[in-house]
Amino acid sequence: KEKDKGDGTNASQTKEADDAHAKLLEEAQQKWADDDRDERIRVELRNANRQAQIRGWQLSGSRDKSIVKVTRFQNRLKQFKGESEFAAVEKEIDAVDASKYVVELADSIMEAVGVTLKLKELPATVKVCCRLHAVYQEFSNLLSKSLEKAYGSTPGTDLNRRRFLLRLCAELCLVECIVTSRSPLLSMVQELSDISLPEEQVMVNFTIISSLVQKHALSCFNTVPAKQKTYEGVLGKAWVERQCMLDETVRLQVMQHVINAYQSSASGLLQSATNRLLEQEKLNAKLRVDKGGVDAENDLKHQQLKETLTKLQANLATLSEHLSQPMATLQEEEQGVSRIEGRKEDEEEANQEDELLMIWEDSEQHKYYEEVLDPKDVIPAVLLTSGKQAAEISAVDSEAAADKEDKSREKKSETAEDKAEAKA
Repeated sequence: KEKDKGDGTNASQTKEADDAHAKLLEEAQQKWADDDRDERIRVELRNANRQAQIRGWQLSGSRDKSIVKVTRFQNRLKQFKGESEFAAVEKEIDAVDASKYVVELADSIMEAVGVTLKLKELPATVKVCCRLHAVYQEFSNLLSKSLEKAYGSTPGTDLNRRRFLLRLCAELCLVECIVTSRSPLLSMVQELSDISLPEEQVMVNFTIISSLVQKHALSCFNTVPAKQKTYEGVLGKAWVERQCMLDETVRLQVMQHVINAYQSSASGLLQSATNRLLEQEKLNAKLRVDKGGVDAENDLKHQQLKETLTKLQANLATLSEHLSQPMATLQEEEQGVSRIEGRKEDEEEANQEDELLMIWEDSEQHKYYEEVLDPKDVIPAVLLTSGKQAAEISAVDSEAAADKEDKSREKKSETAEDKAEAKA
């Protein structure tokens, strides 16, 4: 039986290991296929943009210059939804002469970003920009200005639009649709790396940065993620070949801003988010004791704080892995750090106080119920005298009264005798 049990355990462990390997292999294959497809598209678009610069920008064929056609084309760009409409947009690019409205074309694309265009449609957006760049020479510079204007006018809390604009700017630089040195990429990253902003905004910015880092660790930061090496080992082949296409000066500055922001604030953000969640959990525990349950508002707040912490941990893990930086940890979890600890008694007293706070509303209520007052301090002494003591006092008073009466009688008798003698 023991042998059979041992064989069963080994078989179960082997199956788990095989399942884990199969899952990792499937994940690596999917990731490799996605990177290969995306890189092929980038190379194709980059070559097309280079060819346009070599042969020059020309408006070939018969094109319609009417305001009606141009306006209709602008509206189509404003409502562009992605790959499903790319063929129709490309057809209009070749049929319309909008050389007098190039600024409006660039602005129209920015209007669609984050509204009708979602992040998964980013490749289609880049293709449209490259097709327009191949037709209109000034489109590249005007597109950079439109990107900068759109990003600057977007509220800091609009995570989806700002993330799309940053990723779009990076992709356009990588395919050489816009010039990196004249693009707003560096200013975007610099603004997103500002840790002097409110904490909530910093966490939103870290989410945006982590999206860029996860997709373009090698292309924009020239770093190889540790997991990519694991994937290569599982697949048994080298990863998709990619090159860092950014200007070296811009790349170094972008990387410096992101790494400095991570090193300066990652641990603090993690600690703060954890503390807020723990405080809410204490409050909910107190509500369960006092009222028998947690109200909907506090329960929702707890869920939101928990989700915020989970997202923050995921973003910090992404930045740590793709930038080759140590993972941020809580202060209590740091190893090899010497701390000056107080007396154990003080620590125990503090823990007891924390537990009491979960039961009593405040220290006065705790004192009222736990520290019982001495009745002699608040009740008059007369009311606290026992029956025996009262009887003894009564007896003493009676004897004193009797003695006083006897003395009074003797005095009266002496006075009567004195009067009789005087009369005689």
